[in-house]
Amino acid sequence: MSMVRVGCAVLLLCGASAVWAESLEEGFAKPPVAAMPGVWWRWIDGNVTREGISRDLAEMARKGIRSVNLFDVGGGVPAGPAVRQVVSFRVAGSRPEAWDPLTGTHRDLPEWSAEGAVTHVPLRLEPSGSVFVVFRAAGAAGGVQQPRGPATGNENAPDWKSVLEVTGPWQVTFAPQVSGEGGQPPTAASFSAAFESLVDWTKRPEPEIRHHAGEATYRTTLVVPESVLRVAGPLALDLGDVKEIAAVRINGKPLGTTWCQPWRVDVGEALRPGENQLEIDVVNLWRNRLIGDAAKPADERVTRTTIVAAPTEPLLPSGLLGPVRLVRAGGP
Repeated sequence: MSMVRVGCAVLLLCGASAVWAESLEEGFAKPPVAAMPGVWWRWIDGNVTREGISRDLAEMARKGIRSVNLFDVGGGVPAGPAVRQVVSFRVAGSRPEAWDPLTGTHRDLPEWSAEGAVTHVPLRLEPSGSVFVVFRAAGAAGGVQQPRGPATGNENAPDWKSVLEVTGPWQVTFAPQVSGEGGQPPTAASFSAAFESLVDWTKRPEPEIRHHAGEATYRTTLVVPESVLRVAGPLALDLGDVKEIAAVRINGKPLGTTWCQPWRVDVGEALRPGENQLEIDVVNLWRNRLIGDAAKPADERVTRTTIVAAPTEPLLPSGLLGPVRLVRAGGP
């Protein structure tokens, strides 16, 4: 087989015309983008400036580099409010789309502007969040011409405005703590506690709540005025802050799981006028259980592990911290 391949190659080269040779020479002098080299481009914890990025991109273009694998190690938007920023892409002749890596959904970004071979797109980035910007549909520039720097418009990502606060009270059911071989049998049955307002489990007086590790289910009745549902615009339930994972149900309908900021799930058609049953399952880390067990005799501990914890260690914040609000994109 190797001889056949060599023979075919020889025949092809011998039969090539002068035109083909010229196009080959031209291809080496001006290679297509697909044939140009790429580089790995790493930032560390967001330590990069606009001027540094511009210099890097200009030098890459000068050297003929046309693609990069970009990693921001440990970076992203820091904790706090969301950030609005006009992001510039070396792309022309295409319309931008935003793809959400958490949900897999995508949408058009109607607000953008073109400047030569560069497209400027105002984006809203959640704390520690990310978004994929995809350019694939050709079109003329549309929307308001945006300058570089903080974005003033919000067509691409409207702010979420509170329409109703969920104040409780809450009935919280804590799942059994398990131990022993294979995680069985439970050392205690499930138990419930009334929370007049949302509070960190470690601030409660009950030791079994302070040191709880695992799942707890929050239940309350959400009363929604009909006037709220008549207003146009998507509604979502914003959980405020969660330690560490939450799954939401309204009237028995699962709305999804959230494990990072923004702690928000779309409510879709789950809400109805009047009373709605809201359930939120929350799971925390197990460190607090280890700390609680460290103060007990070995035969009374729930956990069996080689990980060492001291009974004097500070407990990790746990539970649904809130505030929980019904919010609408763009308001009111």
